[in-house]
Amino acid sequence: KIVHICGDTRKIYPQIVTLDIDGFSFDQIMDLSQISHEFPKDKVIIGNLDPIELLGKGSSTEIKNEIDRLDGVMGDNFLLSFGCSAVNNTPEENLKLICNYKRRQDA
Repeated sequence: KIVHICGDTRKIYPQIVTLDIDGFSFDQIMDLSQISHEFPKDKVIIGNLDPIELLGKGSSTEIKNEIDRLDGVMGDNFLLSFGCSAVNNTPEENLKLICNYKRRQDA
């Protein structure tokens, strides 16, 4: 069971951590490094690459830097994903870059 809520969920964060879910998908406006230490370790934090500014308009260097930043601050219960749905005109090369860059890191 996964829940995604768009927008700033800081006000309801105390309720989020009590939900009977396996993971929570955070919007791209949330700073995951500020909440990861309080998030239950038996639940997965999902997120939160910006699908518009980063994936839709960002360079490969910007995308790699953000992936590296998230990897550096997040714990073992983290799943890299988009902060929301990718827009239709997202460059295909940016989507492939995310998949391939992460695979190379995990190999």
